[in-house]
Amino acid sequence: DSVPVVGDAPMFPDRLATLIGDLADVDSRNIAVGGTLSTDWVPGSSYFENRLRPNIADADVIVISVGGNDITSSLDANALQNIDKAIEDTYALVADIVENIRDMAKEIRSVNPDVDIVYCLYVDYGTASIYPWGIASAFLPEGTITNILLSARDQVPSDENIILADLFGASQKLDEPLDDYLYDALHFNDKGQTMYAQEIFVSLGGVLIGDSPLGGSPRTPLNTRPSYSYSK
Repeated sequence: DSVPVVGDAPMFPDRLATLIGDLADVDSRNIAVGGTLSTDWVPGSSYFENRLRPNIADADVIVISVGGNDITSSLDANALQNIDKAIEDTYALVADIVENIRDMAKEIRSVNPDVDIVYCLYVDYGTASIYPWGIASAFLPEGTITNILLSARDQVPSDENIILADLFGASQKLDEPLDDYLYDALHFNDKGQTMYAQEIFVSLGGVLIGDSPLGGSPRTPLNTRPSYSYSK
């Protein structure tokens, strides 16, 4: 969608390449198309076959950002006439979006079984006050936008090796308002692009100690807090 191609340059895929560039040689290819739906990228679609498929075999990591346009394109003036139904339909649409992502991942792995697939969950736009989010919050029951995104996070399948870049969770832990990271209502400024790159980097297991090569108020050290688990 447009998140990787609209906003303050360099875009987050280039910033991610900069972070990984200290560890490996990087060939970063940003094939995003603004305005596209998740259905535009399912196997058999023009974008999947002509833009994505030629890049799959040689890829180590594929980062997916789709779904937001599915929701915004489904809403119109009629939604205001029956808000409860519009919310119900949106929850159903989230399930369809996740299914489309699963179909993409399945076909990607049929070509390249070893590739890492990352899905970028959207930030919690429900915490933004920039237009139109402030107005939307006035019409919607409290927490609606946040809960829809939570539903999306819960449905991303953990058993199918789709790595979740949890921008939703990250945006809830910011020291500043989310508006400070936005270029416009949907896209990201310098600080936001760096946040995106860092969260994807962390989701891939990246650790940054010392000075960051990125602008946009980077966090450092990054991902150095230990975590533990055990099994019987």
